[in-house]
Amino acid sequence: MFDNIVLQQADVDNPGHEWWVDKLRYAARTYVTINERDAVLAASDVINSDRLGNTTHNLIADRPVYVDFTDAKGVRKKHRLFANARDNPRVENFFMHAFHGERAEAGLRYNERKNAFEVD
Repeated sequence: MFDNIVLQQADVDNPGHEWWVDKLRYAARTYVTINERDAVLAASDVINSDRLGNTTHNLIADRPVYVDFTDAKGVRKKHRLFANARDNPRVENFFMHAFHGERAEAGLRYNERKNAFEVD
């Protein structure tokens, strides 16, 4: 039905996410974006367990491609990365490809320890 699903800094529990994220089968690819400094999710983190969109721990689901934007130039504490993507051509490139149904992780460095691609 869809080429890509993007869970952009999802404000959902990280523990147990693998049970439902792996069931998203209506797309060729599922992307989970992460910003550990996300100001919106930092507030949510106060009353909830770790949020999927602001931690690089427990990235264990089989289907999604995890993409960490934490150290990308211009990202800082932003939550809506796609809205400010022009601040960094690599961020803009990721979202342009993701929103057009293409492989958005192409050209990104993969960090095996995190199980995530990293945007710089």
